[in-house]
Amino acid sequence: MLEKLLDLLKAQENLTIPMIASRIGTSPAMVEIMLEHLLQRGLLQVHIMVNCAQASCGSCGLSRGCHSNTIPESRYFTLK
Repeated sequence: MLEKLLDLLKAQENLTIPMIASRIGTSPAMVEIMLEHLLQRGLLQVHIMVNCAQASCGSCGLSRGCHSNTIPESRYFTLK
């Protein structure tokens, strides 16, 4: 399952935990555990978006797929 997670993160950026869980067929809790493992190994970066100003989206590298304007706090995970 960790391989599925890594493949998904390679193929697509800006995924939230519920999105990842849905795509790899597991629970958000299991995704949290796998992400924590990858973060501890230094393989991931976490990006926390909190009510970003929509005016700055054009200059943000995470704007593709971002949901910060509809979700108060969104965490996105990308490979380093």
